Amino acid sequence: MFNESVIYEVNLEAKPACINELKKILTELADHYRKEKGCITCEVIQSEKSPQSFQIVEVWKTEADHTNHISTTWFKDTVAKCQPHLEAEIDATSWRKVA
Repeated sequence: MFNESVIYEVNLEAKPACINELKKILTELADHYRKEKGCITCEVIQSEKSPQSFQIVEVWKTEADHTNHISTTWFKDTVAKCQPHLEAEIDATSWRKVA
């Protein structure tokens, strides 16, 4: 299952007054991602120490599945919806399983 898969770690910092609104958007985002072709899993986690810090962990079957995902209007609209609630730029990193 993980031979070609790609893992994305996305870090987001909410403005203090926007934590609940961003959490709502990210919950909807995860529900949507999980239904997309090629999405193995999508988890949204929130720091207990810094509640304004969120992380999305996505696992996609292939790079092509992820590329198709980020090409959708839905994805672009959701990123735009998050922007006003963010303290900083979205930080995303891709990973590959090695063992």
